Amino acid sequence: MRLSQYCKKAIIACPLALILYATLCIGTISLFDSEFTLRPQSPSTAVVFFSEFGNSEGLSKETILRLEDALTLFKDGLIERFVVVGGARKESNRFGGKLMAKYLARRGISEDLIRADLKSYDTNTNLKAAQKLCEPGDIKNRTYISDPLHLLRIRFLLDQLPNVRFYASERSSRWSTLFVVKRVTHELVAYLAYALIPSEQYAKLVHWYRESSAKDLN
Repeated sequence: MRLSQYCKKAIIACPLALILYATLCIGTISLFDSEFTLRPQSPSTAVVFFSEFGNSEGLSKETILRLEDALTLFKDGLIERFVVVGGARKESNRFGGKLMAKYLARRGISEDLIRADLKSYDTNTNLKAAQKLCEPGDIKNRTYISDPLHLLRIRFLLDQLPNVRFYASERSSRWSTLFVVKRVTHELVAYLAYALIPSEQYAKLVHWYRESSAKDLN
């Protein structure tokens, strides 16, 4: 792609990104009062998305928060099985899905009820992995668990599945300024990269970034 074409894309994408950033900053707060905080009304399969690696059993606070949300629903009889996806960093031999499965098992969940993904590394590949790991009959009986902004993007990607449920608990840590700014900035950068970079190069860039960030933790 020629430089002039990139410039034309940038002229369009950058103002839109600024509008998106402001909208997301304001909208993040309202998301806590939206459908995402409504608990599922019937038993379903929990699809829990990896966030980041961290110092607590190898997982970040946000990843553990998502798992705890799923465990709370399980204890209340609203989750039947768990599918954990994301965090595959093959070059560093780090697998978020495996760590998440171990976390659930250590908290009393039978291994028969857990399916872990060891291949996906971003939202698009996460969703493909979930599709493969879920039972065929679960297509309209799943609850996707993540943070509100991530769920907003997932809902957009799953527009063809309007009956799928989403859940993010209303925890105080998600009201913090640092968390909101971090998540909104992440979504903004992802939007700009997706808008400006051809899809094949974009996929390679995301994969490289995920692997590099995992190496920095070693």
